Amino acid sequence: MAWSDATTPLSDIRTALRAFNAERDWGRYHGPRNLAMALSVEAAELLELFLWCRDDGPQPADPSRAEAVADEAADVLVCLLNVCEHAGIDLAAAVERKMAVNAAKYPVGRARGSSAKYDALPASAVPEDGAAPVRDSTAPPKRPSRRGPTREP
Repeated sequence: MAWSDATTPLSDIRTALRAFNAERDWGRYHGPRNLAMALSVEAAELLELFLWCRDDGPQPADPSRAEAVADEAADVLVCLLNVCEHAGIDLAAAVERKMAVNAAKYPVGRARGSSAKYDALPASAVPEDGAAPVRDSTAPPKRPSRRGPTREP
């Protein structure tokens, strides 16, 4: 059966990757430093396929790169899963925890439609029902910018 995101559990991919690496005796090369470097290299190879693309144009610029994008994305995941395997990280649990952290840092009422970092989000926003703005008392204090004043375009 062919794998797909809809039908293949992450644990099945991790099991297959573990067997793939063992068959080739690659464990000896899978120290934390090498795995971190490999992950960075593979992510850079993925990024390279988008280099010089126009923001308002097709992504990637050359449609013939679509298969290469999928290959590099797979390489990034393989390297990430190898990092998790070596470090004993339950990736699904880590993602769930990180999403909870990010939900607290980026409440919908303050972050929706904004690309600002959590410490630069507005202190309050108007709820979708049009009620008065609500101050999020859990929001971290804003830090002053180190770049100095900004200019409007």
